[in-house]
Amino acid sequence: HIDGLAELKSVDGFLSIAFNDELVQIDGLVGLDFLGNSLVLDHNPSLTSVDGLAGLTYVRQDIYIEDNLALASLEGLSNVTELGGELTISYNAALPRIDGFAGLTTVGASLSVEHNASLVGLDGLSGITTVPGYLTIARNPVLTDLEGLGSVTTVGGAFAIEYNLELCELDAMALAAPVTVGGAVIIRGNEGECE
Repeated sequence: HIDGLAELKSVDGFLSIAFNDELVQIDGLVGLDFLGNSLVLDHNPSLTSVDGLAGLTYVRQDIYIEDNLALASLEGLSNVTELGGELTISYNAALPRIDGFAGLTTVGASLSVEHNASLVGLDGLSGITTVPGYLTIARNPVLTDLEGLGSVTTVGGAFAIEYNLELCELDAMALAAPVTVGGAVIIRGNEGECE
């Protein structure tokens, strides 16, 4: 547990919570509203939720949520309305849905959702309309639903939806078709049955 930090309102630099084998929750950060640089949640195998970040509204740079094997919810990040950099969500084996980020309409750079073994849906990304960098949804073996990306109208870089084994390739093509894309459109290896 991270206790004793409830009065912390802002961090001007990075906030990195990484390589904590026993950390289950981060409720002690409940007062945090502002990050002047990036948020990194990395290699915390026992962390189950990020509810302790429910007060966070602004991240000046990036958010990396990677390799948190027990993480089952991102709902604690639902109040983030401004993200100046990229959003990366990868290698979170127990994460069934991206249910946070409901207040986010744009990311400052790229959006990447990759290698999440239990991920079936992206609902929490439904407010995002613009991705100035690349957008990659790849190697999420049980992903079946792209509806959470239905509001995206512009991608500045490459737009890749690839190797999501349960995803219908035609659904990926239909999602990408109306989007203005500044780079390559890469849709391949999505082998799910189409209805």
